[in-house]
Amino acid sequence: MFDEYNPLAQAFRVARNRFESNNQEAVKLRLIGGRETDGRTYNLPTASEVAALIIGDVGSSVGESDIIVETKSGQLQRLNELHPSYLPLQYPLLFPYGEDGYRLGIQLRDSTSINRKRKKLTMREFFAFRIHEREDEVFTILWSRKLFQQLCVDGFTMIESERMCYIRTHQKQLRVDKYKNLKEVPRQNTNSSSTGKPMILPSSFTGCARYNAETYKDAMAICKWYISPCEAVWRILGYDIHYRTPSVERLSFHLPDEQSIVFEDDEPLEDVMNKSGINSSIFLKWIDCNKKSHKARNLTYCEFPTEFVWHKKGRKEWRERDQRYSIGRIYYVSPGSGELYYLSSLLNIVKGPTCYEDIRTVNGVLYSAFKEACYALGLLEDDKEYIDGSMSRPEFVYEQIWKFLADDVLFRQRSILQITDLMLSEEQLKDHTLALIENLLQSNGRSLSQFPPMPLPDHDLVSHGLNKLIQGELCYDRTSMDLEHKRLSSCLTDEQKGVYDEIMNALAGDEGGVFFLYGYGGTGKTFMWKTLSAAIRSQG
Repeated sequence: MFDEYNPLAQAFRVARNRFESNNQEAVKLRLIGGRETDGRTYNLPTASEVAALIIGDVGSSVGESDIIVETKSGQLQRLNELHPSYLPLQYPLLFPYGEDGYRLGIQLRDSTSINRKRKKLTMREFFAFRIHEREDEVFTILWSRKLFQQLCVDGFTMIESERMCYIRTHQKQLRVDKYKNLKEVPRQNTNSSSTGKPMILPSSFTGCARYNAETYKDAMAICKWYISPCEAVWRILGYDIHYRTPSVERLSFHLPDEQSIVFEDDEPLEDVMNKSGINSSIFLKWIDCNKKSHKARNLTYCEFPTEFVWHKKGRKEWRERDQRYSIGRIYYVSPGSGELYYLSSLLNIVKGPTCYEDIRTVNGVLYSAFKEACYALGLLEDDKEYIDGSMSRPEFVYEQIWKFLADDVLFRQRSILQITDLMLSEEQLKDHTLALIENLLQSNGRSLSQFPPMPLPDHDLVSHGLNKLIQGELCYDRTSMDLEHKRLSSCLTDEQKGVYDEIMNALAGDEGGVFFLYGYGGTGKTFMWKTLSAAIRSQG
């Protein structure tokens, strides 16, 4: 049957016969990826359409999606799942006549209509079409039992592969920066690639590189282990994977002029700044809506989506909701984010602000910072509660308890330097205390600079004064060093004594200098070094 009706089988037979007649001849079989006829008219492909026998060099006649079959190429060849012959080669029993599988460029019905935006058939639609029963067609695929199940799972894998390929080839190189930073860029700098930072999209963002990688891994794991043929069919037919009601509107917010601006890597900055709505955002549009609508002024930001809907297309704005229901959710911000965190706390309380100042106003009093407004509203604990464990006003608490921390710091410094009567000034104690706090924060990826207006320690003290290597060298006992010095110096020869006196006199007179001590092995160079080291350390 295959020899008589399957053009692929016929092409392979011709290639085999030619090779058997002359095995010294370089014979290759080209499986043609392009089609001239319209597959919608159910035209079965002919042997000349699906394959061509090539004698000698392949040349430039091979298309990009063509498959070349040869006796031995020395390397593996990956078959493109978009090749029309991919499915009939993989499943010859399901496609006994060599019917084409999916290929790029299949036209939709009535694709010439002006109102139709999309003209081409997707791979998901192709598989959804093939797994349905149809009059005047034999149900070969549907009656193939386990082979049909395998086809469904492989089909879904092909769909995911094609989708990720499209995303990868159509994704733009993006950068992101805050609006106020773009305004401050010098006018002579027109290169956007030197502004902002590359936008590394999270794996949850459809279309980014990390999303592609995660989706690929998920797809491979699902298709190999978890996805069943039933689920594959469900996904091919485009049914919902999960259902959620009511819908949730994610509400972004930002500090003044700090909305994120996304732009292409090669886009001129002047064009970026001249874009319509560049200085706006969903958050600022909410504030604008509060200026116009009495109903809006009676709602918090989270309550706003219950009565209003955000229109993303055309003129982006909030409009009163005519139907359905939605709830709002403000994006989470960690407490370490400073003013942005306090702004998020206020947005859960304040109703209908018409400007940023309204959010910072409590009982008619305009506060200078969102943190102070939170404190006035009682959203943050008072100082007594902080001393018991709160983090609302760290700078105030630090001034209250730094002396308790300094007692421990003084003990630590005395232990490190082995000076039991060590005394430090109040400023030195504060600096050592802040340095210790900074060191602990940095070990957890944080810094005192993230908790303004906390004072900052001396950077040299943090990087050098608390350096474990340096402190390790300073960990010695002066009394034991004095005894060691007396013992070693009493054993010096006259020549060694002369070297010792010259170096110690230079140190005593603060003269400095470079001294080079040369001698054969066993002449006492190390002994000389130990004596000098003990002498200097015994003096502190």
